Amino acid sequence: MVRAERWSSERWDARLKEGRADLIVSDARRIGIAKVLERSSSEDLAALANAARYQHQDALARRALLAQRRRFPSSVRASDAAFLLGRLEDESSGGADTALRWYDRYLVEAPDGAYASEALGRKMTTLRRNGRLAEASEIAADYLRRFPAGTYAHAARPLLPSR
Repeated sequence: MVRAERWSSERWDARLKEGRADLIVSDARRIGIAKVLERSSSEDLAALANAARYQHQDALARRALLAQRRRFPSSVRASDAAFLLGRLEDESSGGADTALRWYDRYLVEAPDGAYASEALGRKMTTLRRNGRLAEASEIAADYLRRFPAGTYAHAARPLLPSR
């Protein structure tokens, strides 16, 4: 195991709060990405995934999120990782179908989770953006039922059939 003074959750968490995502990523590279992905705590994987996302290093973020899901499958962080994987795919070119699968997985695993509103809203906008208007309309109705004042409510209302 890596010595605590060289690699600790508290240090990565503090660096993330300080906006020093670059230092987390460089620490992980110095230690060895494979070693970090296999031996780190759930908290460190989350910090690394966030740091990599903030640094626009999507491949590293994806690896950390997938490690989170594989190593800590029943955790809240693993469910959150499903949502974040959806966002990564949604923001990459041609990743709509994969993004939708990750959003669906998150919504099954954590229907009332911290990202439920955003996952449903992003699913709706992804469907709309890809010309799947009937499905987007169904999601819009569900979104407004569950989150009538949510962030995506303004995007959901126009998708509802006129009455």
